[in-house]
Amino acid sequence: MFERLGIDYRKEAEVCHLYRKEDGYHQYNGWFHFIGKIKKGQKIKRMINKVQELKYSSITKNFGILFTEKRDVANKVFNDYPLVQLEYTTFLPWIIDEKESE
Repeated sequence: MFERLGIDYRKEAEVCHLYRKEDGYHQYNGWFHFIGKIKKGQKIKRMINKVQELKYSSITKNFGILFTEKRDVANKVFNDYPLVQLEYTTFLPWIIDEKESE
């Protein structure tokens, strides 16, 4: 998918850790951008406490994506172009030997 959209998977706009769930999985979110427009699809309209509720399309049990024309954390080099933002959320277990931080 990344190749078809012209996205270099090594050049994310941002990746962040949100929190550790009770089941031990950690939630991470990330953003990529590519030049283009969304031709069709459901618009994000639902607001909860003045914040958009994001509806990710589930790819697997622990990974989802969505496409939007928002420009969160986009590099300024994209300012003069139509832009699509690919957002993802994933839940991953802690697998390295180092102890998790509190």
